[in-house]
Amino acid sequence: MREATSGNDFDLSRLRKDKMNVYIHIPEGDQKRLQPILTLFWAQFTDVMTRKEPNVKDEPIPVLALMDEFGSMAKIPKLQSAMSFMRSYRIRCIVMVQYLGQIYSVYGQHDSKAFLNAKAKVVFALNDLDDAKYISNCLGSKTVKINSRTVSVGHHHQASKNASHQGQALLAPGEVSRLKKGRILVLLEGKAPLSVGRLK
Repeated sequence: MREATSGNDFDLSRLRKDKMNVYIHIPEGDQKRLQPILTLFWAQFTDVMTRKEPNVKDEPIPVLALMDEFGSMAKIPKLQSAMSFMRSYRIRCIVMVQYLGQIYSVYGQHDSKAFLNAKAKVVFALNDLDDAKYISNCLGSKTVKINSRTVSVGHHHQASKNASHQGQALLAPGEVSRLKKGRILVLLEGKAPLSVGRLK
């Protein structure tokens, strides 16, 4: 282990200066055993990249941090606090999880908001009911017109019609869970949600 981690062929501090891709692949069977190394990498990445705001002239390249299997990492307090200001360091983060409970279990309900309050959310069909309820609430509601008819029976047979407007979930939790294969929901901050087909 000491030899494997004694050096590297890339410099995190040059990510905004040189065009490069850094891939980390950990076999599924080794994820638990190597979790500390993966966590350490992202902790170092966050620390190095947020030491000072970049000068566009000297560091012209924006950085995309794609964090797949985010739920397999231990808690990274530095990353949690940095999520709110990463953009000013020209860093975009994409956090990918199978279900939201993976974030809750590591960061707790309150601190998980650092990741859940993302400016963009992309959602596939969900198996977890709590996640479906959360997304349903994020989608918001629509106003629907409800027509009703009342009939009074007596001397004079009378019928009256009434209309009222009620709020209804844009998509109920059950509908979120039953998204057709190839359909995704896109939630953008300040924009109406979208239901689109997956690109082929």
